[in-house]
Amino acid sequence: SYALSLSSINQANNKISIQNFINGIDKIKSDILTKYNFINKDKNSHKMGNKNDLDTNFDNYPPSDEKMSNKNKKHETEIKMNIDHTSDNQLIYFNKIYLLINKKDLTNNIIDDIIKRLAYFVPNIPTSRISVINQLPLNAHTKRNAILFFGSTEYIPSAVPKNRLFNIDYRHNPTDGWDWCRLANYSLNHKVEVETSKKNFIQFIKTIKKETLSKAYIFGTGPSLDKSIYRDWSDGYRIVCNTIVRDPILWNHINPHFIVAGDAIYHFGHTVFAKQFRQDLAKRLDETETYFLYPSLFDVIAQRELSKFSDRLLPVPEEYYEKINTDLTKKFIIPGLNNVLASLLLPLASTLSKQIYLWGFDGRAHGDKLFWKNSEKHTYPHLIPELQKAHPAFFEHYVPQKDSNRYIKMAFGELLDQLLIKAEREGFTFTMMHKSWTTTLQKRFRNDNNVLTSDYQSFFAERKLCPNPFISLEINRIGKVSVCCPERMNDGYKYFGNIINHSLNEIWNSKKLQNLRQVMYDGQYDISCKPFCPQLLALQKGKKPPWYSHLCKKDTYTEILKNKTILSSSYKSISVASDGSCNLNCIMCRHEKKVRPNEFEKKINLILYDQILLNISEISFLELTGNGDPFYSSEINILLKRLRTVSTEHLTIRFITNAQLLNKKRWQQIEQLNVKELRISVSIDAASQGTYESIRRGAKWSTLIEHMNMLAQKRREGKLNMLQVNFCVMKRNIHEMIHFIHLAKSWNCDSIEFQRIMGTLAGDENIFDNKNSIYLQKLASVIKDPVFEEKWIEASSLLEYRNYMPKKNTSMNNLDSDKKSNIKKIAIFMFNYPLGVSEIIIETALNLANKGFFVDIFIDHKFLEMSPISFNNEKIRVVSVQSIDIPHLNLSETLSSFSPNYLKYIQFNKRFPHFFLYIKNLLMMVNDTKYGILIGIEPLGLVSSYIISCLYNIPLIYYNMELYQLSNCRTGEAFLLKKLEIDASQKCVFSVLPDKNRTTVFIKENNIPEEKIRYLPISTGGEPIYEKGNYFRDKFSIPAWKKILIYAGNIASWAMCEELVEAGSSLPEKYVMILHFWRETTASDAFLNKLKQKASSNIYFSLQPLPRDLFIKAISSADAGLMFYRPIDENFTEIGSSSNKLSIYLKAGLPVIASDFKSIKEIFDRYKCGECATSPYEMKQAIDLIFKNYTKYKEGALKAFSDHYNFDKNFSLLLHEISNII
Repeated sequence: SYALSLSSINQANNKISIQNFINGIDKIKSDILTKYNFINKDKNSHKMGNKNDLDTNFDNYPPSDEKMSNKNKKHETEIKMNIDHTSDNQLIYFNKIYLLINKKDLTNNIIDDIIKRLAYFVPNIPTSRISVINQLPLNAHTKRNAILFFGSTEYIPSAVPKNRLFNIDYRHNPTDGWDWCRLANYSLNHKVEVETSKKNFIQFIKTIKKETLSKAYIFGTGPSLDKSIYRDWSDGYRIVCNTIVRDPILWNHINPHFIVAGDAIYHFGHTVFAKQFRQDLAKRLDETETYFLYPSLFDVIAQRELSKFSDRLLPVPEEYYEKINTDLTKKFIIPGLNNVLASLLLPLASTLSKQIYLWGFDGRAHGDKLFWKNSEKHTYPHLIPELQKAHPAFFEHYVPQKDSNRYIKMAFGELLDQLLIKAEREGFTFTMMHKSWTTTLQKRFRNDNNVLTSDYQSFFAERKLCPNPFISLEINRIGKVSVCCPERMNDGYKYFGNIINHSLNEIWNSKKLQNLRQVMYDGQYDISCKPFCPQLLALQKGKKPPWYSHLCKKDTYTEILKNKTILSSSYKSISVASDGSCNLNCIMCRHEKKVRPNEFEKKINLILYDQILLNISEISFLELTGNGDPFYSSEINILLKRLRTVSTEHLTIRFITNAQLLNKKRWQQIEQLNVKELRISVSIDAASQGTYESIRRGAKWSTLIEHMNMLAQKRREGKLNMLQVNFCVMKRNIHEMIHFIHLAKSWNCDSIEFQRIMGTLAGDENIFDNKNSIYLQKLASVIKDPVFEEKWIEASSLLEYRNYMPKKNTSMNNLDSDKKSNIKKIAIFMFNYPLGVSEIIIETALNLANKGFFVDIFIDHKFLEMSPISFNNEKIRVVSVQSIDIPHLNLSETLSSFSPNYLKYIQFNKRFPHFFLYIKNLLMMVNDTKYGILIGIEPLGLVSSYIISCLYNIPLIYYNMELYQLSNCRTGEAFLLKKLEIDASQKCVFSVLPDKNRTTVFIKENNIPEEKIRYLPISTGGEPIYEKGNYFRDKFSIPAWKKILIYAGNIASWAMCEELVEAGSSLPEKYVMILHFWRETTASDAFLNKLKQKASSNIYFSLQPLPRDLFIKAISSADAGLMFYRPIDENFTEIGSSSNKLSIYLKAGLPVIASDFKSIKEIFDRYKCGECATSPYEMKQAIDLIFKNYTKYKEGALKAFSDHYNFDKNFSLLLHEISNII
C-alpha cells in the first residue's frame, strides 16, 4: 500500500521504464513500517497511481504557474487532513519530495539504489508526495518541500533554503549519508529531547563517579583491541566505540560504562554493515547497563531501532569548536571534529577523569587499506565492499589512492596534537598504552610501571625474554627440577635442585636459578640454551614465545621490570613428569614399557603432590605429564583425587597423552574436575596406520581415531577448552607432515606442535643430530609450504632447515633434462562428465597452473560441446577426444597385461558405446607425452587414467565426487565398472572425496585404508560476491519488489524439478522461481514440456547455458537458492559438501532452501546460511524464515563459503602433496 507509483519517464527519444521504481519499494517499505510501527493514516496514500496522478514528467516541465498553484492548493489540503488524523510522531512535515535527477543519470542501478535508501530513511512517506523531475518547478521552494538532487546543482535556484536541499549523489558527495539522515529528521520534523538526554547523562555520571575511579580508558578498534581481553580494566571508567559490539566476550569483559558512535555511513546508514552494527549494539545493550552517546543528528534512527533502551540513549548536539577536554555535564555539546576520538571519546573521558588512557588506536601502518587496519574480530570486513559500493565518493574523498593518508592527517594531525597539548596544560594526561603508527598518539606512548599491560606475551617478545625461569617448574621421575625440557638446555642449566633435598619454594630462588634469570636479562642465551629451542627461536624473530608467557601476572611482571632475580612472586606452572609409567614404548622414548613406579618414585610423587597442594592457590597451570601417560599412571590418579579436596576453580589442567586409554569412561572422570579450563595435548607423530604403529609401539591406529573423534566432538561442544596434537619429526614420518595437518583440521584442533626428535634411542631416525642430508632436503621441501606460517602451527624448531642445501650434490641433481621438463605436466581424464560447470575440476586446473604446472584435460568431445569452457590460460589445455576409430591400434594387445575385465568392459559397453573409441584415441594422444601425475575423474575417468598409469608407470589420483555404490549396480555391466573402480582406486596414491560421511561408504565398498583418503569439499574459488547482479531481473523483467528463488542444475526427476515447479506455482505473488539448466535444453525435451505445463506465470525457465564468468553474476541476481534431492542413497543424502550448486549459491551470498538431510542441516546449523524442508511442498515456511531475517542468512552464506566452500583455501594442502609426489 506504500508502493511508489510513477509513470515511465521519457528520456530523449526512448521510453525508459522505471516500473521497478513504481513497484519495487512496497515490500521494503511495508517491512520497515511493520517493524517500527509506522501507521500512516493518509486515506489517499494507498491508491496506486497512474498517469493522471503524476504531477509532472520530464516532457512537460516546467509546469505553468496556474497548474502549480492548483496543485499546491491540493497538497495543502492533504497536509491538513494528515494533521487531523495522525499522531505527532507520524506526521509528514513537507508538501512533497522532489527527486531532481539528470536524464543521463536515470539508470536502473541508480534508481534501485535510491529506492532502498528512500525506503529506509523515509518509510512513512505517502505515495502522492514524491515527484521525479529533471528541472525544478518555479515555486517549489515556496512551500515546505524537500528537494533531493542527484547530479548537477546548476538548476537549483539560490532562493531554495539550504535546510531543504539534500545532496544524495553518492558518486560525488562524500557526505551523502549525512544528507539522508538530515532528510529523515526533516521528514518527521524530529525533535531531539536534548534536555532529557542531558539530565539522564548527568545523573548517570553522578552514579558512576561514586565508584571513585581515578582514570578513564577509551578503546579504538585497531588490531591491538584483540589483546585487551588479557587485561583487567576495572580500575577505570570504560568507554568503547563503534563495532566492538561484534564481540560479546570482549564487551562483557570490559563491561563499558559508555559506547559512542558517530558515523552516518558506518553506523546509521542503510547498508548491511550499518544495520549489522545496530543489531549487535542492541544485543550488547541488552547484556549490560551501558549508555549509548551519539550526535543528535542520528537520534531519529536510534530512537526508531533502539527504543527499547530509550532511557540509555544519549543524543548530544554537535557544533564545531576546538576543544577536546570539554566537561559535557556543563557544556552538553560535542565538538564537530570529524572523528570519533576527538568528537566523542576524548570529551566524554575528560568529563570523567583527567587521566586518560588509550587502547586500540594502532593508526595506519604502511600497506594498510582504507582508513586503517581494524581488528577483524571487531568489525565486519566481509561487508566493507558493499559499504564502498554504496558510498564511493566518501572513500575517494577521505582515502584517495593518491593520498591514502589524507584522513589521518586531517583527524589525527597537527590540530589534534595542539588540542591535546592545550588540554595537557590544563592538567590532563593522555597515555597511549601501546605503540601506534599515528605520530600524535605515539608521542604519548608509555610502557612503564604506571601502564601495566596484561598483554604479557607481547611484553616478553619485546624484551626478548624467555618466560620459563619466571613462571614454570618441571619435576622429573627422580625429583630433579628444571624450568624447561633439559634436552633444550646446555650443561649447567638443565636442573636447579631436587625436591628430595629442598622444597620447590627454595629451589625457585636458588642461586642457580637466579643466575639463569640474570643470563636471560642479559640476553646471553647461547650460554644457557640450545639454538633449536622453540622459545628462543620465537624471541629471536620478535615473536611471542609459544609457552607459559600467557600465565604471567602483575606481580611477576612488576618484578621483571625491575630485573629482579630473587622473586617474591611464585611459580605459576608446574609440569609433573615424575611418573614414567606408560602403556607404550615409542621408539624415541624407551625400549620397553614401564608398568609401574618403583618405591623411590612413589616417594618423589608424595613429596611433590604435598607441595603442589600447599601452593595450589599460586599455581594457575598444571601439566600432566611430560614423562609417561597420565591415564595409565596410578600416581597421577592419586594426585587428581587429592585435587578434589582443594579449590581448583582457578586452575587450568593440561593432559599430555597418547590417547590410547582416553575412552568415554576416562573422559567422564576428568570432565568432573572442577577446574577453570581443561586442555588435552595428544602425541601422535604420524598420519597413517603403518607409520603410527611402527613409531608408537603397542598403539592401535583404530583406537586413536575413535578417541580423537570423541575429543573433537567435545571440543566442538565447548566441554574441552583446548585440543592440541603433537608430531615428533623423524626420518620415517617426514612425508606425512602435510597430511597430519589435514587430520588436525578434521579434528577441529586448536594447535599443532611439530618438534624435532631428540636423543639417540631411535638411532638413525634422528636426522638432525646425524645430519642426514637426503632427509633434511626432504624436510626442507615440506616446510617451505606457507601452511607452516599459520599461527596455529608451531614448527619454529624446524624452520632453520627451510633453505637447507647439502654440501654435496645428491642424486636429485642427476635427473635427466627430459624428465625435469616433463615432471611439471599433469593430465586430467574425464568421460561423460560436464567440465564447464564442474567447479572443482576447473579450480583444480587453475590452481595447478598458478603453481607452475602445465595441465592437459582430456574430455570426450560430446560432453565438451555440451558444457564448453575457455580457460584463457596458456598452461591449461583442454583436449577434445574424438570418437574416431583407429584400426591399427589393437586394444587387446595393448591391454594384454590387464585383467580381462578391462577389455571386456571397454569393448562391450552398451551404456557408453563411445568409451571404447575414447580409450583408443586417448592412448594415441598421450603416447609421446610424459606426465608427472594423472588425475582420474569419477569411475570412467579413473578407468581410462589407470590404463595409462600402468602403461607408463605414472602416479594416479582419483577424484570421486559422485558415489558409485554397489546397491545401484543392477546390471552386469554396472557391476563390472564397480569392480574396475575398486581395482583402480586401490592402486591410487590417494583418492579425493568431499567429506568424511562419503568416505565411510567409499572405504567400506572399495576396501581403501583411511590414510589414502584426502578431503576436498566440492567448491569454487575466488572472492565471495557481495554485489548483487541484475541478469535475471533484466532478462525476465522481474520488478525489484519480487524475490527471486533460483534453481541452477540438472533438469532431472532426482533433483525434484517437477515438485519445485508445482510448489513454486502456489507461492505468493512476491516470489518468482527461475529454473536455470547447465546444458542447453530444447523445446523438444519431454520432461521440460511437462514442467512448463505445470508452471504458473511466476515460474521462468532459463534454457541457455552461460559462460562461467557470467554464470556466478547471474546467480547473484537471485535472492535465495534451491536444492532438493530424492533420498535415493548416500550419494544424495550425504550431499552437504558434495553439491556444486550449493557452493555457487553461497559464493553469491544466497541463503539456501534445501532437502532436510543431516549433511545439509549440519552446514546450515553451523553457519545459519539456510533452512531445510522435507520437500519443495513444505518450503514456504523455510522461505519465510529466511526473508524475515535476510541479512543474517546472507552473512551466514558468505561466511559458509569463506570457511568451508572456498576452494583456494581447501586445496592448499592437497596442492602441496601433489607437488611432493611429482
